Amino acid sequence: MKQKITIFSSEFPPGPGGIGCHAFHLADKLFQFGWDVQVITEQSYVDKIEASTFNKKQAFKIVVIPPLSSRITGIKGYIISLISILKHRPSIVIGTGVSVLKKTNFFSSLFKTKLVFCWSWDRVRNQ
Repeated sequence: MKQKITIFSSEFPPGPGGIGCHAFHLADKLFQFGWDVQVITEQSYVDKIEASTFNKKQAFKIVVIPPLSSRITGIKGYIISLISILKHRPSIVIGTGVSVLKKTNFFSSLFKTKLVFCWSWDRVRNQ
């Protein structure tokens, strides 16, 4: 049975950004190593067609949540994430990007999974 992992990322290709690039390569390599990978992310800065075309080309599952612009989109993002995790049942949850750390911690605690955080210390220190 394959190990299952969920990666929460604050951004993801095809949009710009180092966090998204990191999350993509992490997901891609873990998939190549035999993991069942799911990524839960926002895909801002690109239109929906470009994001959808990119996502369909990937071997792992990408779940897109709305950008956190209001309390309603935040709740919608948590609901979509909850449903995705219930379906996937990961044994490890990874959070990459400062803005997803609380969400990653919440779901890891809720489902009693192992937890890994990845972020840039400079970004945390400068906020």
